[in-house]
Amino acid sequence: MGPAVSFFVGALTLLVVRNQFALGLRPFLSYSSKWVESRNESVYLTRAPGGVWTVDVRNSGSGIGIIRAVSIMVSCDGSPEFSGDYEEVVNYLQSCGLQLNREYAISKISPGGVLAKDGEVRIFELTHGASTKFDTLTVSVEFEGALKDTYSKMIYCIPPQGLPPLPQQQS
Repeated sequence: MGPAVSFFVGALTLLVVRNQFALGLRPFLSYSSKWVESRNESVYLTRAPGGVWTVDVRNSGSGIGIIRAVSIMVSCDGSPEFSGDYEEVVNYLQSCGLQLNREYAISKISPGGVLAKDGEVRIFELTHGASTKFDTLTVSVEFEGALKDTYSKMIYCIPPQGLPPLPQQQS
């Protein structure tokens, strides 16, 4: 084998090893949403009557996820969609007549924040009474892994098809 072939095989081996190493450090964000009984499973709206719609984000990957950018898109009561950061969206929702920490709760996700491997965070809660005021609420998150590889995730806090009906309360 000549030196060029040996160099090529060595470089290819390093590339494969680096990719395997990167896979071992890759974050993977997923989310789940559901209706819960407010007193039992709500994190923020524990005194809300009836059910609470919740959205949890989980890093089920094998590495940390470092938040780089967050944008929130929301519309309520048939208004055009509004996009902004946490403070802008809270102000917009206040102008729609929605009260933070009474009718809804949204976590402030800041750039530089970290979601550890197997970490989970509740990012949104909405009372059943206020659920008809929301048309959409989507959170766009850009994040990176430990090796500075970048990813993005769209989190549909209010699904495009709307919220499912509230399950019947069990006594």
